[in-house]
Amino acid sequence: MGPIFSTNEVLNPHTAKQEPMRQVIRDVVAERIAAGDDNIRVVEGYDMLGPDDREGLVDMTHPNDVGFVSMARGLQPHLGAVLGV
Repeated sequence: MGPIFSTNEVLNPHTAKQEPMRQVIRDVVAERIAAGDDNIRVVEGYDMLGPDDREGLVDMTHPNDVGFVSMARGLQPHLGAVLGV
């Protein structure tokens, strides 16, 4: 799972590290898939808790109860697919 949204991406875009971290994760997963690992996938944290979901962030960076529920709902279809349920 890649990083969720952080207000640092808006407030300090020149120093924000989330998007480079997201790309590293995507690249590594793509390499593993190309090597034949079909039990790995990328789950985009940004899609589960993005800039429009700020009510899910306790300090505009870390998830609160609402944010964790959003993340769990976002993970559910991925876990279901992996587990075959």
